[in-house]
Amino acid sequence: MSNTKTSAPDCGDRNEAHELALPFDLIEGNEHHGPYIVNSYGRDVCDFYTMSNPASLSVRNGGDSEPIWFTDAAENAAFMHRAANCHHELVAALKLVMTWIDNWSPDFIADEEWPEDEARISAALTKAEAPRV
Repeated sequence: MSNTKTSAPDCGDRNEAHELALPFDLIEGNEHHGPYIVNSYGRDVCDFYTMSNPASLSVRNGGDSEPIWFTDAAENAAFMHRAANCHHELVAALKLVMTWIDNWSPDFIADEEWPEDEARISAALTKAEAPRV
């Protein structure tokens, strides 16, 4: 019996298939399709365009349906691509900084803005690590 994975693992109520398939790749748009993102298995993660006539073949395939890019599609696709691919590193870096802060001078933590800053950082970490629903 081989260790070859033939499907995504059972993740209970979470769909971790995309998390397991990092890094994502950005497919730049062209005259036949808008920009989209695929996982490391080549599966679509997110399209940043629609087709003018989804019931018809695309112009490339002899039909009359043409791609219609979403507003700021290229920029949004590039941002999502960068954000997804560095997500784990950013969360780890933020956790590391929080451990450093715990060891810093009490004067820093006593700063009047720190409780609000700490709450924002904690909220961001909680959101970043929350299971998808």
